[in-house]
Amino acid sequence: MKLFKKIAAILAAGAIFTTASAFSLPTVSAEEPARHSVKYVASLGEWRYQPTTTWDDSLNGVELYYLKELIKDGDVLLVIGTGSGLKLELDVTLGNMTYLNCDTSVIVTAKGAKELFVLRDSTGIFNGDVDTAYVYENAICNLNNNVNQLIVNAKDTAEANIGVLGTLNCVTVNFANNSSYSRYNFKPNTFRMANGTITTDPANFSNTPPAAAEPAPAPAPTTPDSEYDEVPKTGDSYMGFVLLAAAAIFFAGSYSLRNKKEA
Repeated sequence: MKLFKKIAAILAAGAIFTTASAFSLPTVSAEEPARHSVKYVASLGEWRYQPTTTWDDSLNGVELYYLKELIKDGDVLLVIGTGSGLKLELDVTLGNMTYLNCDTSVIVTAKGAKELFVLRDSTGIFNGDVDTAYVYENAICNLNNNVNQLIVNAKDTAEANIGVLGTLNCVTVNFANNSSYSRYNFKPNTFRMANGTITTDPANFSNTPPAAAEPAPAPAPTTPDSEYDEVPKTGDSYMGFVLLAAAAIFFAGSYSLRNKKEA
């Protein structure tokens, strides 16, 4: 029975990669970021993984084990939806981390993230240093380490609720009428935004940039509404890496089964 289950797991992983390979495969370098999605599949009652940021609902995906084996520094990760609590721990620095329709039960821990997106109607909880975090409209965001830039994109009024437990070098709040304001040099564990208003004691930050600082960051480009509402499109060419990873999984599974048979 154990042997049968192992064969089934390997074939399940192969199915998701083989399906993905049916599409056209662009030429990529080994260093190009791969794209990964994690979504709660209600019919299975568990979180599952697909090697793409365009989740295919006709497929259930595979166990999160495969994500942890395949993900590497600089890759793109999308976490979708809610369900039973997800505490995802990854030993990489992500190029792009996005939360879509998540709630407070979803917590991601990594070495860090170059870019982090918390989309509207979502909650993002992240452990790890962040270079630039983008928070949209009514999103809720807890960043539990240091943040270089925090960009809050609002409509007519800001609504976001945000906390930063580390230092924050700069926050910029952008409005739909192209107006904005920035604040700087927040001391550790002091930045708080409640319903769009910064509630930090003024003694713990500055209204003016440091003398040697670059100008305030420009407003972030509007994220598109075509793919999962507002998912940033980064690293489209990932399939070459996925196929290589799939081959490695099949080889490892075959080798393990052969050893078990010989034993």
